[in-house]
Amino acid sequence: MEANPARVWLWGILGAAVLLRLAYLLELRRTPFFDHLLLDLASYDAWAKKIAAGEWLGTRVFYQDPLYPYFLGFIYSIVGHRLVVVYLLQLTLGTFTCYLIYRLGKSLFSIPVALLAAALAAFYKPFVFYDIQIEKSFLAVLLVTAACVILVRACAQRDAGPIWVGAGVMLGLVILIRGNYLLLLPLILLGILFLNPGQRRGRAALHYGLGACLVLLLTFSRNYFVGKDLVLTTSQAGQNLYIGNNPENLTGMYRAPDFVRGDPKFEEVDFAREAERQSGRNLKPSEVSSFWMKRGSDFLMESPGRSLLLILQKTALFWNAYEIPDNLDMYFFEQYSMIMRLWLPAFGLIAPLGIVGMILCLPDWRRLWALHLFVLGYFASVILFFVFSRYRLPVAPFLMVFGAEALVRLYGYVRVRSYRSFAYAAAVLLVAGIGVNFPLGSTYNPSAIDNLGAILLQMGDLDHAESLFRQVIAHNPDFADARDNLAVSLMRKGDLAAATAELREVVRLKPRQASGHINLGNALIRQGDSTGASESLKYALELDPGSQEAWQGLGELQRQQGNLSAAAESFRHSLEINPDSANAHNDLAITLLALGNMEEALQGLQQATRLDPALVRAWFNKGIYLERLHRPEEAAEAYRHAISVAPEFAEAYGNLAALSAEKGDRKGAIEFYQRFLEHWKGDSKVRKAVEEEIRKLKY
Repeated sequence: MEANPARVWLWGILGAAVLLRLAYLLELRRTPFFDHLLLDLASYDAWAKKIAAGEWLGTRVFYQDPLYPYFLGFIYSIVGHRLVVVYLLQLTLGTFTCYLIYRLGKSLFSIPVALLAAALAAFYKPFVFYDIQIEKSFLAVLLVTAACVILVRACAQRDAGPIWVGAGVMLGLVILIRGNYLLLLPLILLGILFLNPGQRRGRAALHYGLGACLVLLLTFSRNYFVGKDLVLTTSQAGQNLYIGNNPENLTGMYRAPDFVRGDPKFEEVDFAREAERQSGRNLKPSEVSSFWMKRGSDFLMESPGRSLLLILQKTALFWNAYEIPDNLDMYFFEQYSMIMRLWLPAFGLIAPLGIVGMILCLPDWRRLWALHLFVLGYFASVILFFVFSRYRLPVAPFLMVFGAEALVRLYGYVRVRSYRSFAYAAAVLLVAGIGVNFPLGSTYNPSAIDNLGAILLQMGDLDHAESLFRQVIAHNPDFADARDNLAVSLMRKGDLAAATAELREVVRLKPRQASGHINLGNALIRQGDSTGASESLKYALELDPGSQEAWQGLGELQRQQGNLSAAAESFRHSLEINPDSANAHNDLAITLLALGNMEEALQGLQQATRLDPALVRAWFNKGIYLERLHRPEEAAEAYRHAISVAPEFAEAYGNLAALSAEKGDRKGAIEFYQRFLEHWKGDSKVRKAVEEEIRKLKY
């Protein structure tokens, strides 16, 4: 193939990749998932916003892999919190990954192989799906492909010291986005020492290791500076090992232990608390990780039969066509996206082709050692922990290159009439295809439906959210998270009895999870059951003394009971745990207002409105406070701000009407009272009193 036609084909492939991803982005924009983020996605977004606000160093040892949140934070610091810009940049970089795969295929095989591999990448459905998500998988694929491209280039050149360092730096960056690549570092160094065909292998390995260590030294130094703890990258390796290797995990997929809440933002705290409970002492993040590392290792060593079965299950899951979901479910998105419903290349195609390609290339394994290692070494690092669709995504580029080589060789066998070779390769492909595509999982994912319901709950679409939660419960009555969410939607609709019944079922299903007891306590507060609410909230604090929500609920209960000093103390506990809680600042402020502590109350209200400008109650309470200080103009401004956020907020109109009447503006007072009546849903006696006030103002 001539260079110019190859270039035309390449640009066509890259153009198709861009257009396909843009089409999917346009589809996604019409769904609730475009800008309503949950679980890991919300965690990355919140972390990135802190970074963009100036918290570049942070205050704690890294728990999650940090590179993607810093990537996001850098973008937010330039363009603001504009997710569409992030999506456009990610689809551009995802397309560049296709080009890198072309470069890899061209370097190791031929231009036809390179073009086929790039085409597989351009149309690979999981790549399209993950490129348009606030999620780190696309960046992991990009960086690991770049790491292999640079490594292959270094192997092909003499005296390539800077290139070896660059390859090591790139692997170091990969480790900061997918921590289990740390296990590949010693394997790659051994490959350089014993398999690299070039000279000066020791120097090459030294340069490569130096490049990786330069990156890892940054995170190690930063972790020690902020946390005074010896953590190389993150402090979650032990927890991840235990999640995938414990007596409760019977599948090899992610299954959080019973003491860990369902939201990733609680995972670090819950694992630390349980480790400290079992150890009987406070632990540093590195000690928490070591504790769970030992527990996971003990399970593997003490139950060799079960461990072997679990490893075999993980192997089958890793090499199966089924895309195991977690935060995101590709199959679930099919109901929102025509692109996701198209027959596009997926793991069920590239895995059999890649396996055949690896087998056909075995005679040349010394030259292709890096490519083999990036498949098999990474596969081994994943099955030590647990399997997700997005966790195996980084092997896809290398399977595509091997798979493209397999297709080219099959075509070559036919051209030269080597039918026996073709038959052997085709037979292996058939067996691999049957094995990979053997059904192991169901495309019905209750977690994805529960997540959609949670998004609709955020948006205020209570009826549709409730129907989804009930659908999940009908399919799986023991799905506690769906019952918990259903209870929240029922409480918002005012059906407290039904909500309480659901929450009692939640605490039965997960008795050691504090969140269910907290929600039950809050429901009982609204029903006037002070005794039951107090018992639930105090038990939640026994389970989780660091629960901000439990202290918040207890403070609300104490305030309702008239115990203002105790309520203020509970709200202070809440703020010690989460100083950025606007609700806690607001609740403490109105409690201090009732206690007569005016100065601190104003500080709390100002902090609440700063942290959450959309917190209507904080603006309203600020208006009340300013009225007490005889500052009516500022009070009116606070009420107007509350109305700008929530135009249906009747009480703010009522207070504005009273202020207008006090200064003699009868027309303004009547207008505000009329707006009050439009939005008032409460006591009819209040409505009659306001109507009487309007009559007085008119005459």
